[in-house]
Amino acid sequence: DDSKTEKIRPVFLIGFGGWEELIRDFAIVRDLGFTLGEIERSPAWDMQPDGTLKNGGKILLDALEAAKINGIKADVAVCPQGLPDWLLSSDAEIGKIEGAGFVRGNIDHPRVREVLEKWLNLLTDATKGKWASFSFLISNEPAYGQSGRDVYSRPEWIAFLKKRHKNIQALNNLYQTKYVSFEEVPVPAIAMPSTVELRRAYYDWCCFNQEHFARWHA
Repeated sequence: DDSKTEKIRPVFLIGFGGWEELIRDFAIVRDLGFTLGEIERSPAWDMQPDGTLKNGGKILLDALEAAKINGIKADVAVCPQGLPDWLLSSDAEIGKIEGAGFVRGNIDHPRVREVLEKWLNLLTDATKGKWASFSFLISNEPAYGQSGRDVYSRPEWIAFLKKRHKNIQALNNLYQTKYVSFEEVPVPAIAMPSTVELRRAYYDWCCFNQEHFARWHA
């Protein structure tokens, strides 16, 4: 707020990020005119089985302090897609997923949900009240292909189809299939189908996958 002109001066938050290197480079970021930096931490690196932070917690606090010293705000990338090895090895069902991407495990598995809730609470507690803490990046380059393929998300797939098509005959007419009920409808493989009818089913799943993955982020 400019007291002389009584006008509001715009502030443009723009910057880039990295890992520990950014702590060293905050002065360069400042001198280049940037006002925001991103610090990335991941449960794969920083979370212990007992639910506490490893050394990555100190790195995060050091980064926020370095940002403050240089007058820069920080966005904290929480990276929930990076699941720790001790979690992945605790249940074979966690890592049994289809499709490529950064997500290493089943986002609907109850144990995964439990650990990620603890992880987010750890980060919010660690950054609470810190001057440089500006925002959180929920995930980076999100991609997922497991939606509807397991016991946890399949009921949502069936509910999606029922809402979208109202009755099984309407779905059969569109897909050129003969399913007796929505419960019989499979999730398509992750690949562009060769026929129009198969692509209609694949399109439905793509829409469902996007909605399901967005709800997880929410």
